[in-house]
Amino acid sequence: MLKTFAQIKTWYKWHKWLSIFTGLALLMWLLTGMVMSWGRLFPDTVAVQAKPDFTTATLSPADAIAALDQALGQPQTVRSVALRMIVGQVAYDIQTGDGAFHLVNATTGNVFAITPELAQQIAQADFPTAQVVDVERIDQNSRTYPFGPIPVYRVIFDDWRGTYDYVSIQPDPAWDAKTGDVRHTTRWSRLGEILGAMHTFWVLKIVVNNGTVITSTLWLAALVTLLAALIGYYLALPRRWQIQNAREENKKTQ
Repeated sequence: MLKTFAQIKTWYKWHKWLSIFTGLALLMWLLTGMVMSWGRLFPDTVAVQAKPDFTTATLSPADAIAALDQALGQPQTVRSVALRMIVGQVAYDIQTGDGAFHLVNATTGNVFAITPELAQQIAQADFPTAQVVDVERIDQNSRTYPFGPIPVYRVIFDDWRGTYDYVSIQPDPAWDAKTGDVRHTTRWSRLGEILGAMHTFWVLKIVVNNGTVITSTLWLAALVTLLAALIGYYLALPRRWQIQNAREENKKTQ
């Protein structure tokens, strides 16, 4: 129970400064949440992937696996087989026992992979008249590519929106990305992704690539916010009439 006016002032100081900190954090959380909601209402990032035309596939999955065994020079343990459309050609996406993925043309049986040239063709399917400035491979997330599936090819277009297309080289279940999928982004959508990541403190991954540190920071912010709220509720209880009594008692002791 609060006994003196000095004690009450101490509690108010704690509440004030904690509220300033948590208020800024809450404001950031609300603003970044609005950005995330806006992105869902008006998405700028799309996956460019046509549905396979099964009528053009003349090879069975078993034939495709046999073609892959021949190309690699030895029988392979197969984990999964999926049918994909890669720049107008139907292909089997075969995952072998070592975790690697291989593309086999479902018509000719040719084994191929997503190369920089093929990635450029995939990206330009939606921008046939756009000029490509550069194509670079990305094998891990970094400060220049903090979020998104890996590995990918980044296809940079020369346009006023700063368009980057990210072509998946192989599936990435964490992002629900399949071989040949494209993430179409602009400078504004990339900024929105960063602001959205601030909502869950995942933006810290750019600086500290450690999930434990990010989770601990989120917990710390939540606990400080909870503490500020509890102090505020305590000070707002009906016992606040004690403030006046504490002032009078403090005067008597002086």
